[in-house]
Amino acid sequence: MRVAHQSAEKAIKGLLAFHDVDPPKLHDLDRLVQRLPRSEQVGFESLELPELTRWAIEGRYPADIDEATGADATKSIGISQAVLALVRSKLAETNDPPADAPR
Repeated sequence: MRVAHQSAEKAIKGLLAFHDVDPPKLHDLDRLVQRLPRSEQVGFESLELPELTRWAIEGRYPADIDEATGADATKSIGISQAVLALVRSKLAETNDPPADAPR
């Protein structure tokens, strides 16, 4: 589940870098999203980012949390995939030329 978090974290940090925001050394996905331009934050609020962050941060101290289940892993992978899809769509929108642009 840590890998699911890391892939989401790297995607968000990539989006930050794309917008010339120096990615901070944070692992909290909600806090990373808050550093994006407001218009780019849209869509992330519907994702369960704290769920991924929980496993990444608390997972470093395994005695402090319950053992992860297969359902937890499946959910984490799904959230990560949703983050990656959202970041991809935001980058695609940014790179699409305006409809009235000459070709």
